[in-house]
Amino acid sequence: MIEKKNKLFDQIKNANNILISAHVNPDGDAVGSSFGLAHILRNMGKNAYVVENDKFPKNLEFMYDETIYFNNQFEEIDLFIAIDSADILRIGNSVEFFNKSKDTAVIDHHITNEGYSNNDIIYLSSSACEIVAETFMENNINIPQKAADYLYLGILTDTYRFQYSSSTSDTLRTAADLIDLGARKDFIHDNLYERFDPNYLFLQAEVIENATWIGDKIITAKISRDLMNRYNMDFDEAEGLVSLLRTIKGVEVSAIVKEYTETEQKLSFRSQNIVDVSEIAKEFGGGGHTRASGATVKGTLDEVFEKLNNRLEKLYENGNLGNK
Repeated sequence: MIEKKNKLFDQIKNANNILISAHVNPDGDAVGSSFGLAHILRNMGKNAYVVENDKFPKNLEFMYDETIYFNNQFEEIDLFIAIDSADILRIGNSVEFFNKSKDTAVIDHHITNEGYSNNDIIYLSSSACEIVAETFMENNINIPQKAADYLYLGILTDTYRFQYSSSTSDTLRTAADLIDLGARKDFIHDNLYERFDPNYLFLQAEVIENATWIGDKIITAKISRDLMNRYNMDFDEAEGLVSLLRTIKGVEVSAIVKEYTETEQKLSFRSQNIVDVSEIAKEFGGGGHTRASGATVKGTLDEVFEKLNNRLEKLYENGNLGNK
């Protein structure tokens, strides 16, 4: 991995115009890693921008910075860096710029990522933000305060406030280093976790009330667009619901189906200690991490929800979860 990281710095050194893209339907790690990397590269004197391949998450509006987005500031692309994206399809319409770029790199922490660039920096970590932070810190490259904000944001959200097993002592040390560099811990925490819209609390209650139990260790829920509209909320604001279900006493696996369109659904999986949900996500055409994964599936909300429940029910058959 050291050789690949050294190659990345050679790629950056030889590039002036650099584009970055995270995955569509961005979360905190996607925003944090792409925006944070852009600020680092700008601080190094590069023309670095993030491709806006999807709308900015409403729950992260307090971190929005339109000056980071690419708006045809240059024509020739020297380097394209795909970040926090397990395969090339996940970068959406950014692939147009990826294909035009003179050079490409990938920075990712998804174990299902098989690589798709000239330089694939992929290894298990809490988040793409942790990889970015440690990569530049290891090489004594300055991380400006704005970048520290974004990188801390991504680590915090992708570890569910440092609660997932992916949070190691190195993760906590990296977060502490980012705070020392000026990351506004209290500002980020307050905006994420201390200022809930009352509608979100009502939504939580309804989702829990109507959730489906499969035995006593698996819980699933479906969230329709009508439900979200009733509470005047976007799906990115409900990102934490699948993790909330996982915290219910006795639950090993939680899963949610979100109605993206009438014929396409988003699946989110979480687990506690036993089940590798990335393997289940793969079966649905997705991927991710051992304890947190996702997929996009064709079909109606009810169709996909039935398929999901049928698959999860089989987890009892291998004996790992005991009897239903």
